[in-house]
Amino acid sequence: MTVDFRDYFWGEKNNGFDVLYQNMKHGLVASKELAEFLRERSNIEENNWKLVSKLAKQASSGCSQGTFAPLWVLLRTTAEKLATLHLQMVQKVGDLVKEVSKYAEELHRKHKSVKEEEGGTLEVVQAIQSTSITLQKARDSYQQKGFELYKLKKENASPRELEKAEQKLKKAQDEYKTLIEKYGLIKEDFEKKMSLACKRFQEVEELHLKQMKDFLTTYAELVESNHDLVGQKYSALRLTSCHRVSRPSFSSSKEGSSATTSGPPSIKWPGDRYWDGNIPLETAPQGFSSETICLHLDWEVTSWILATLRRTSLAGRNDEREKKIRVEIKPLSNGSGPMSASVDELRATVENLSLSPIGAIP
Repeated sequence: MTVDFRDYFWGEKNNGFDVLYQNMKHGLVASKELAEFLRERSNIEENNWKLVSKLAKQASSGCSQGTFAPLWVLLRTTAEKLATLHLQMVQKVGDLVKEVSKYAEELHRKHKSVKEEEGGTLEVVQAIQSTSITLQKARDSYQQKGFELYKLKKENASPRELEKAEQKLKKAQDEYKTLIEKYGLIKEDFEKKMSLACKRFQEVEELHLKQMKDFLTTYAELVESNHDLVGQKYSALRLTSCHRVSRPSFSSSKEGSSATTSGPPSIKWPGDRYWDGNIPLETAPQGFSSETICLHLDWEVTSWILATLRRTSLAGRNDEREKKIRVEIKPLSNGSGPMSASVDELRATVENLSLSPIGAIP
């Protein structure tokens, strides 16, 4: 059910026009306050942009060594993207502030136009208000004169006194009748102009509310879109680290036709740092493809890195321990007794011999 202003604002004191006009002025105040609100929000986003940019610089100065080094690049990149989102929000909200400010100026000019066009309505409102007061006084005077005449008749006053009272009553009656006719004409004009004014004020109010609603909808969409983008950046940081690190290059026996190496492969990490270790592809975490390695910040990857480091360290130690052992069998001296051991006995003795490497880990 649509509300019609013409069905309301008809109080006894005829203040409906003033109520509608003041309500229209409050709309202008609201538009200016909305512009200030959005301007403050833009300032907040600008401050966030500066702080996050500072955070990105701090991340860029992180340690460039160790397995966590690529994640400093990741954090810096994420912070830079977040700073960019805040800067975009500053620009978008700033554009919205300009639109609201422009609308406020147009609304101010429109209100001045309405005030000029409704000048006749304001005059008739003032006329009916003053006429209503005068009519009420004339009515009270007429009733009082009638009561005085009735009192004199009841007290059997002299004919002269009765004649004077009747003249006063007749005069009050004529004045009251004249004011009633005047009030009727003014009221007819008032109702006509007031109906048009109500319609105009309603149109202005509906357009104003629609425009303000559009501003709020635009603002809500900007905030929602910005929050979604920020959430995507944090989700990417949490799930896939939001950064694709270049796949390390493996140098193995498969590279080259004549290369035959038995040691662990050489792995090249970003930043020209090398890591010698044995990393089977089948044991790599999910996301380790032929193109990229996704670093996942979870215990699975941490365990994988630690295990790989341990295997690399052990492989290096095994290389150091792998040395040739020279075994020399000297013949018996000429003066020794004859060899009496059989072939089977010699074979059993050799099979029971064991060589322990020097510096073996217990």
